[in-house]
Amino acid sequence: MEELLITEAQGSPPMIFKPTVALYSGTSNNAVKPNAVLDEPVHFSVELHNPLHVPLPLSDVTLLWSFTRDGETVTNETRASCDVNLVDSDVIEAIMLQPACKQSIALSLTPRHVGELKVLGISYKLSNLVQTMNDSPVASSSIVVAGKRLFEITPPKLKNVKEKPGMNIYGKDYRLEMNVVEKAPFMQILFTELPPEMLCGEIQKVEVTLKNIGNAPLTNVYVASTDAKLITLENSDNVDRNEESTMKKGSRSVTKVVLPASRNGALNVGETHKMPFWVQAPHEKGAHRLDLLFYYENVETKTALKYRLCRHTWQLRVLDSIQITATAARSGLFKDDSPTLNLIMSVKNTNQAHDPSINEVMLSKVSLQSALWSAFRSSVLPASIKVQPQEVFHLMLKLRKKTDGESAISDVSLTSSETSDATPIDASTPFISFVQRRHIQPLNVNESANDAAQQFQPQQSCAERNSLSGVVALNSTLIVKWCANVTESGVVTRKAVGQHHFELEHLNKTTKHPKEPHAERNEYGTRLKIFGPDRNVPNMVTAPVRDPVWEAECLKSLISFSLSHRRQATHDFHRNRLCIIPVTMYLQNHSEMRIDVKISTIGTSSETHLPNIKSQLYSPQASAYYKYAGHSSIYSNIEAHASNTIKLDAVLPSPGTYDLAARIEISVRLVNSAEYVAQKGKMESICIINNDDSTVDRVTAGF
Repeated sequence: MEELLITEAQGSPPMIFKPTVALYSGTSNNAVKPNAVLDEPVHFSVELHNPLHVPLPLSDVTLLWSFTRDGETVTNETRASCDVNLVDSDVIEAIMLQPACKQSIALSLTPRHVGELKVLGISYKLSNLVQTMNDSPVASSSIVVAGKRLFEITPPKLKNVKEKPGMNIYGKDYRLEMNVVEKAPFMQILFTELPPEMLCGEIQKVEVTLKNIGNAPLTNVYVASTDAKLITLENSDNVDRNEESTMKKGSRSVTKVVLPASRNGALNVGETHKMPFWVQAPHEKGAHRLDLLFYYENVETKTALKYRLCRHTWQLRVLDSIQITATAARSGLFKDDSPTLNLIMSVKNTNQAHDPSINEVMLSKVSLQSALWSAFRSSVLPASIKVQPQEVFHLMLKLRKKTDGESAISDVSLTSSETSDATPIDASTPFISFVQRRHIQPLNVNESANDAAQQFQPQQSCAERNSLSGVVALNSTLIVKWCANVTESGVVTRKAVGQHHFELEHLNKTTKHPKEPHAERNEYGTRLKIFGPDRNVPNMVTAPVRDPVWEAECLKSLISFSLSHRRQATHDFHRNRLCIIPVTMYLQNHSEMRIDVKISTIGTSSETHLPNIKSQLYSPQASAYYKYAGHSSIYSNIEAHASNTIKLDAVLPSPGTYDLAARIEISVRLVNSAEYVAQKGKMESICIINNDDSTVDRVTAGF
């Protein structure tokens, strides 16, 4: 994350990246002296070991140090040489070191002058024990022995160095030696409380306070996270709802904190800056960890500490909320209007009976982010949609083609303004900002900044490069906003607000979010990890692989059609044995190329006719026992994304219910292609024919 932050702040990756060492130990790189800042404490963790079988009472435990300034070295080992207050030492007044045990203590040094500070060891006073009759052993001040223990550090061995007499085979270890610099900013970060338990997709607001407690101004504050799509600083009112802007902003894994312009984009010594910080819970149930890394720079560029870091970690326990299933399919009802899609959705409350809390989920809004399609309500919905645990709510929305100038995101409200028990949603909640950041992948600590940047670059799959894929491509994002009442022991403990968003890539494909976990059988104890030079090659430069199965499916969905005719008619079959119903067929080309269309009106063969009506009392389905007058095959052509109209006449032999679409088969042929491909998507178009008995009645009356 540090390398990503430096790359974002400086505009280019560093030539040589040396990560900041936050904790110096025996495993860290200690080849360079660390920098300490004037008047800032430096903390040390020291492990004490008592090998004896008696307790050791220690007092006045402090660190021994030496300080070099202007070529003169001063140490606190002797009180006489430490008259000037160069370093403030932390002192532990008393500690009891138990028999045969190890105990860690924390001590600190605060440099008060610029120079070089070196930690030598530890000093202490050892007292004798006095055993009382009822109490535990206590230290006695009658006998006190002063002691010290100097630190001995073995530097790491140098690599590729042969051991020879007089040859130095060890490197340098400067973890106890540091340079004290005069000025550097020091940013203190305070967070308001974040609930340890959150629902999947829940969004929480955290108030963040930045305060400069150092001795120099700071600027250029950035923040990165191990999963950047779960955090945002942006307000929904300030987010551009344009599709191109949405994709561009969504590729950033590092967020810049905008400081007030009145302060010239800097935070001076002692100043504070408050800002809202939004966190969304992952969509997977379980325990999660979210790490943050803040980056800020010194206003003065020519300093030893050009930038500093601050870390923070949240431990989250995520509980079930909802699961959404969505399918988009072409609507069979269209005439001269633009074609529409049916968006069929189901929302399930996945809260379990054994969960510690019971959640009542209320759906508030459904939005669609798309460059071509806009969502609108197609049916009457209840004033408020409440989904109890393990219940499923079904709804259908309609999608229509957009006109010029429409927003990239269309909204359909699922709540009524008259609903009093609806949970109010904060207008400042940045719902759209989380949608923009949905493509950011979690950070891999083993990846470099270049590797991480490649994964944010939009890549085109083989299917998207194929012009046929546009026929079934939807390329939209479905957004569902919800509220929940979290109830424990029958009492509403809190109200939660959340959002689920996921991709709808293709038509006629069912998508679930979150996906149901599948336990895969693993024959081996670990996963195979591929590494090497080819690992860093992005997928966008690889050669596309042709998928014949996918192309065949696309070829079967180039055309959709609908029929327009009278739904019910009355005919006198005694006067005319045949009833002719005019039928208008509307054809829509969904591809980006001109196609040839073949319409066959022979359709269903005699083998699929219904059984003889005399053998049963009723017909289980609409009859296909009829013919179309005229040619059995009709040929036409349709331009790209255009429509066409065909006039037909259905010949019906008797009263009954007929499916006028049962005998129609449509095939298409692409330019420079020899074969016609039958199209998918069967539909029903019912026509009811009644017999006019008035003539029979008049004849009977005449006799």
